[in-house]
Amino acid sequence: WFQSFNQKDKEKNHFDFGDFFHLDSIAIEHEGFNVITMDEFLDRMGKSGKLNDIRTGKPAIYSGSKTFDYLRKVGTNPQWDPMKCIAAFPSSVGSAAIHELEEIHHNIMSGKDGRPHPRYEDFEGKPTPVDAPIEERMREMLAERDDICIYDETLQNAKVIHFPAQKETRLLTHFYAFVFFADWKADLWSKRFVRDHLR
Repeated sequence: WFQSFNQKDKEKNHFDFGDFFHLDSIAIEHEGFNVITMDEFLDRMGKSGKLNDIRTGKPAIYSGSKTFDYLRKVGTNPQWDPMKCIAAFPSSVGSAAIHELEEIHHNIMSGKDGRPHPRYEDFEGKPTPVDAPIEERMREMLAERDDICIYDETLQNAKVIHFPAQKETRLLTHFYAFVFFADWKADLWSKRFVRDHLR
């Protein structure tokens, strides 16, 4: 115990995602999927004035401190609550795919097909097939929730998306119970990606 206590100062006591996940190897397997550190990003984009204050539209230079305040200033800040909504990703860019998600959500919540609001109990022992129609997959994801938080055109066009770590908006949940893809093949790809690289 004494030896291990004295070695504490010599041991690494600061960790980041790279210590647990093989992020560097992702670019080898997935062409164009390059991961950089936050420091690299801020050096390239923030300190060089390539990011604008979203309120004024003027360049915002990163000073090297108060990083989260800076990201809130230059980024789009979605207020997504996993307890109230599912993060819904359209099958393609553009308004038509977004409208599709909105319409399906409306039909489910209004009970257009005569079925009540989905509950967890509806799917116990009866999971929805991964390649089921989008309406059925969304019903299952929405169980006990009312809203969808859509990756809309504002987010699609944003240079920076920053999720503030606030009490109401911390994304502390299992991704597979929160993230919904209109395209079931994209859904499977994302789950395999997490399984292979981030578990």
